[in-house]
Amino acid sequence: MLREMHTWKSKVNTGRIGEREAEDFLLKRGLRTLERNWRYSHKEVDLIMAGEDAIHFVEVRSLTAPSLIKPYESLGFNKKRNLMVAASAYMALKHINKEISLDVVSVQFFDGEVFIEYFCNAFTPGW
Repeated sequence: MLREMHTWKSKVNTGRIGEREAEDFLLKRGLRTLERNWRYSHKEVDLIMAGEDAIHFVEVRSLTAPSLIKPYESLGFNKKRNLMVAASAYMALKHINKEISLDVVSVQFFDGEVFIEYFCNAFTPGW
């Protein structure tokens, strides 16, 4: 039981640290933070960032150990769909009329270093 709780806390910390690293990475590239961990119903968007021409809805995927798959490869159909629905809701609720970019930032922590990959417009909504 304690081991499971420790593992869960480690995953939560890894996720939060990964989100901070991703946000810093995107800020350095000229995006501006609008929201962090924005919720709509049971859906959550890790980061919502503003660019010149688009609002970026960012899913951050983090790993602390080498893996056979990259963090971004763990993004499944349901998470993509939830991100699309949340993005659409955000734009409607905030009355924003800009392009939507559904992005993924992959953060890997290994040997004391941070490796970040950014996929702008990683996938497109089906509407």
